[in-house]
Amino acid sequence: GVTGSMVFDLGSAAGEGGGAADVRMGNGRVAFTLGASGRRSGEYETPLGDVGNSQSRSGLGNLGLSWTGDRTYVGGAYAYDDMRYGIPVVEGGVLELTPRRHSFTVRAGGDNLEGSLVDAFRTTFSARRYQHDELVGNEIGTQFANDTNEFEAMLSHRPVSRLSGSMGGWFLDRRFNAVGAEALSPAVDERGIAAFVYEELIWPHVTLQFGGRISHARFEPAGEPVREFTDASGSFGVLLRPAAADDRIVIAASVARTARNPALEELFFFGLHHGNFAVELGNPDLESEKALGLDVSLRWRAPRISGEVTYFTNAIDNFIFRNVLDEETFEMREEEFEARFPGRELVAHEHEGEEHEGEEHEDEEHEGEEHEGEEHEDEEFAIVDFVGADAIFHGVELHTDVQISSRVYAEVGVDYVRASLRDSGDPLPRIPPLRFTGALRYQYNALQVGGEVTAAAAQERISTSGVETPTDAYQRVRLFASYSFPTGGVVSTITARADNLTNELYRNHLSLIKDVVPEMGRNFKLLYSVRF
Repeated sequence: GVTGSMVFDLGSAAGEGGGAADVRMGNGRVAFTLGASGRRSGEYETPLGDVGNSQSRSGLGNLGLSWTGDRTYVGGAYAYDDMRYGIPVVEGGVLELTPRRHSFTVRAGGDNLEGSLVDAFRTTFSARRYQHDELVGNEIGTQFANDTNEFEAMLSHRPVSRLSGSMGGWFLDRRFNAVGAEALSPAVDERGIAAFVYEELIWPHVTLQFGGRISHARFEPAGEPVREFTDASGSFGVLLRPAAADDRIVIAASVARTARNPALEELFFFGLHHGNFAVELGNPDLESEKALGLDVSLRWRAPRISGEVTYFTNAIDNFIFRNVLDEETFEMREEEFEARFPGRELVAHEHEGEEHEGEEHEDEEHEGEEHEGEEHEDEEFAIVDFVGADAIFHGVELHTDVQISSRVYAEVGVDYVRASLRDSGDPLPRIPPLRFTGALRYQYNALQVGGEVTAAAAQERISTSGVETPTDAYQRVRLFASYSFPTGGVVSTITARADNLTNELYRNHLSLIKDVVPEMGRNFKLLYSVRF
């Protein structure tokens, strides 16, 4: 048979429009899929006005073919996506990026196998070829290429008494290269390999979970020292289902010792990264993060209410974070940064009062300023040092769904994170504030009407080791209505939505350009979808 869907939408805040369609055909054994989507938007509006050079356009196409047998399957898919979007705020508003990616994936596996200890298996191979150009006007300034080949295999064994689980391996081959006046690093070859095991012991009201992983990563930058990392991780967890609760309550707890090696970007980037609005100072001497974490959760489920509350704490050695420096600190430590990469020059950064050759505008400092009502076309890039330091995280997450009546449903969520440097107690940068979400939905047959309120507290607990500014509290309101109806063998759905209904001026504390560009203002969206 043949099935498929189409969706079209329009948005007011950026003059945006988009559409997507997919078709699936099959006979039970062989299936074929074909899909495409596209989107275009102009400069988006904020309560302070339009954000210059924030326009974008994108297109995606994909196709896939698969075969499914009685117990095994195999399939492949190809996708190509092409984007072009502007970089606001900096360099006079003339920069654009053009990401393009080819992706090819093959999967094969089997379930409920007979005649061996293996109950199921799954293998996946993915090849991705990514490239983007940095355009200054219509001229290419710097070109980036990031090609990866990735393979993963997993085997699940048959239950042995109460024991069941899986084991597997993973391999990565990555080649990164940047060419141009503002290349962030030399060509880097990255190899990664890992093996893991996960097992469960199951009783009627108790489940024990345990697992382990060992990994090795190797980075080979052209003309620079090789870095290698070998790390091990392990975890143990328990699920309790009290008999008196009749499976309506689950208590979960886990302890994990995990590790993460530094990323290529954290080790070797040294220069102006337009996509991150920063001059990034990598550090090839960074060590792997090693964390000891505890999670405790309570989950409940009843006919009219369900939810989960989780507390977590993580003590992380060598936690890697982006530390923003002021100009004075950078100048004092400039020789230290240059010594990290002998033979490399820190391009695209100039001290106060200097200009790029041939540049017709001067950069403006924006430390701690908001410049409301101004056009932010000449802002300086942040100077970011990748730092490894011991840190500790604590957090709470709560989510619950309530059926108030046969037609009215409510949803409530709260999340909070507190993160500090372990030795000094100073706050870590870019930590989100306390946030509350509440939603109410009315549903009658195919009609749904509802709204959502998100309230975030002010984030005044900011980093003192670098440059970071606080953000104010805000409340954001979203309303929506949708209606579905059948016509001629297809099901159509019309949805109307109003995001940031009150046109609230607010800034996302995690945004890299929050000090100069607020979030999108009031936005009305209209969507039409059809399924057949």
